[in-house]
Amino acid sequence: MSRLVLVLHDPWMAVCLATARPGVPVATFGGSDERQRLETLTDRAVVIAPGDDPSTRALLAHPEVAALVAEQPSRLLSFKPNKRLEEAAAALGATYALPPAALAGGLENKLALARLAADAGVDVPRQATIRLQGTWADAAPGLRRPLVVQSPRSQSGNRTWEVDDERGWDALVVALPGRPARASEFVRGRPGTLNAVVDHRGAVLVTAPIVQVTGVPWLTPYALGSCGNDFTWRPTPHPGEGAFVLAERLGAELARRGYRGHFGVDFVLGPDGPSLIEINPRLTASFALYAAWEPALLDAHLSAVAGEDIAARRLPPLAGGQLIATNVTSGSLPALDGDGALPGTLEGDTVWSGDGDVAGGGRLARYVTRGEVVDASGELVPGWRP
Repeated sequence: MSRLVLVLHDPWMAVCLATARPGVPVATFGGSDERQRLETLTDRAVVIAPGDDPSTRALLAHPEVAALVAEQPSRLLSFKPNKRLEEAAAALGATYALPPAALAGGLENKLALARLAADAGVDVPRQATIRLQGTWADAAPGLRRPLVVQSPRSQSGNRTWEVDDERGWDALVVALPGRPARASEFVRGRPGTLNAVVDHRGAVLVTAPIVQVTGVPWLTPYALGSCGNDFTWRPTPHPGEGAFVLAERLGAELARRGYRGHFGVDFVLGPDGPSLIEINPRLTASFALYAAWEPALLDAHLSAVAGEDIAARRLPPLAGGQLIATNVTSGSLPALDGDGALPGTLEGDTVWSGDGDVAGGGRLARYVTRGEVVDASGELVPGWRP
């Protein structure tokens, strides 16, 4: 029987998932602080000083990490499937506790969403695959304006644009001439997300609906970028049964296509209920913290990717959440001071941050709370901004 090894480029995820699975060997980037935190959770922590390439591939190629993985048969858990990572793991005699990269990559492609949604029987905004060319008058005929335009591999608001006039369209065509993209009608409503796991039979474990904090200017440079979560949905209206049904229908379709393991579901709660925006067939930005507080999510993922049955469940709301602060300037900023409290023992609020300077677009800090992130009106609770 192979053992689980956490190989995570992000020390935040490493600490969270080691909290959910204490004692499991861990490899990540970081310094003495990260090493000290992880050594409270496992006696097998390999912490590598970050260099010019802080990627999972570079981490796995480091001699200390490679030696840890190769010393006995291992299943590796990283953020997302990747063909080169699969090959590197195989060279060390290891496998990945993730769905196959080829399958997951095809499902995550934004251009494939409409077909997936149709096959699953779930609602999506009206959309079309387009080329970034021509005039605004001719762009995506038949779709109501404004449009949301996404590149096939957009993530966290990066390479996602709301376009509502000729000037915005022309700028996009100049920047990405002739590129394929997905154009969707803009749905006004509250963004939400779900974490879910599906097994080979189509049984789905799904969290209660999670509020997706989106487009806060001091947290993200992207107007449609996600930048936090509240694991309890307080605002009115509530997605209700519709959100669970969305995840369960998608899970059944994913299983039919051979997928198993964790997937994220992003939706907008509009006047007609939740409408699917995208699916992320991998771990997500909210997965690690959620799993630290509710290990059943990680347990279900590991069972599902191993081919085991999981129990179909709808998890209750979870108290707590996070905000993710990105350097929204074009220059470097010093990392924010943080106390680095372990999420599994968190009482009150905490700030998790890195060391040194953070380049434009890099992560400045994570603000984590066991209390409210957004209030009943959907606004950030007072006092969040540093």
